[in-house]
Amino acid sequence: MTATAFTGRSPLPPYPVSSLTANGTVTLDAAGAPDNGVAGDYVAWVLQAPATGTIDKVTIRLASTTATGGNATLSCRIFSVDASGDPDDDAVYGSCAQSDYSVTGTDDNTFVTFSSLACSATKGDVICVTVWLSAIVTTCTCNVVTNAITWGTGNPPQGFPYQTNRTTGTGAGTHSANVIGMSLEYSGNVFYQTYVGPCHTVLTENLDSDGTLQRQGNRIILPMAVTVDGFWAVLDNDTDTTVLKLYDTDGTTELATGTLVSANRNGTAGAMYHIPFAGASVNLTANTASPYRVVVTTNNTSATAVGVRGITVNTAAELNQLPLGTNCYYTSHNGSAWSDTTTQIAQIGLLVSKFDDGLGGGVANYRMGV
Repeated sequence: MTATAFTGRSPLPPYPVSSLTANGTVTLDAAGAPDNGVAGDYVAWVLQAPATGTIDKVTIRLASTTATGGNATLSCRIFSVDASGDPDDDAVYGSCAQSDYSVTGTDDNTFVTFSSLACSATKGDVICVTVWLSAIVTTCTCNVVTNAITWGTGNPPQGFPYQTNRTTGTGAGTHSANVIGMSLEYSGNVFYQTYVGPCHTVLTENLDSDGTLQRQGNRIILPMAVTVDGFWAVLDNDTDTTVLKLYDTDGTTELATGTLVSANRNGTAGAMYHIPFAGASVNLTANTASPYRVVVTTNNTSATAVGVRGITVNTAAELNQLPLGTNCYYTSHNGSAWSDTTTQIAQIGLLVSKFDDGLGGGVANYRMGV
């Protein structure tokens, strides 16, 4: 292989497109149908089907629920899109079945999976994955807040895919560039990159030099050889002793470091940092067994001095909706050993300056997403 340089730097994995805080909620409290001529609350995602096959499941996350006096029914179905860019209740897509979930008052912070959709999808078709409050028993006061995290925030905002929702009366929905995460599962537990982002929660993992989280970041298995010369990370940083490190596949050898200087930053709140290596660039090889580890460390003993932003998902397979898929997930070190979490990913990575040109080394299926 030949390492081919290009102008600029490319983040690996790509920069996060999730917001840094938990927001983007939609409140559903009026039962009905997802139709412009019928009253009822819904939230929907308009996107292109990422692959040809059978869409079997959709997963969302409920932030909070109130269902006093009985249960309510939350329904999911995939429709075609009407002329307003909203769900077309009269045009079920791909013979999709309706899947229902009985909402209780104890479903706060709960992942909800709608199963057995049996939706026949064709790659590239524009579809509308719709969740609505279909029934409330007479004695039940219901308030369902759907929440993952605002996905696609930033400048510019996301134009497509997009979210549409209606929380009052009838008529067209309100389109939003801030897309609440939703996981779309094909039969066989297969996920594809949808550019909606998986259903997830945001978290900040704090670390300190003498606690159980002395180092934390991501473990990465590369599908191709690359040359790297820096780090990127989203941090809450209240200290001047933050050091980013790249570890070799043995988990012990430090290949590169970069130091965050407290005087050279715009504040201590959560922000994106780009930190060059203190030394020379590093060549990384493709591997299938042992991961590289990209982590943040600190010399500060305060448990709130440095926080690493990240997300969690419902199942490990859902990470396949993100670039690198299940080859990139959370890792931490307590001073004695590494510990990995397959349903979590930290917002930290590397800056790539050269890619393998692919000659002589086989073919890698690599989704950068940028």
